[in-house]
Amino acid sequence: MTHYLLELPVILGSGVGISRVIGPEGILFTTELAIQPDQRIGGSFGLEPEADGAILRVDFQAVVQEVRALPEPGLIMVYAQFQQLALVAQSPPPPPLAH
Repeated sequence: MTHYLLELPVILGSGVGISRVIGPEGILFTTELAIQPDQRIGGSFGLEPEADGAILRVDFQAVVQEVRALPEPGLIMVYAQFQQLALVAQSPPPPPLAH
């Protein structure tokens, strides 16, 4: 099973987190949000912009499998199993018009 150690911002409906491990089955991330096992979550994580300025983003729907408290107050580690994934490419914004 392949997993990638990636620290990317994870954007969730009501807040943010930081990914730690991403694999084909799921994502492990830290957050300060109140998340519970068996909770369904939706969010996205982004890849660095391409040389032409295009942005790649992965949108996901997942079910939380495990939640663990971390030593830092209020911080938790969450493992969520993907239910749905979609790769979204966003074109770079147009250059500003010259005056």
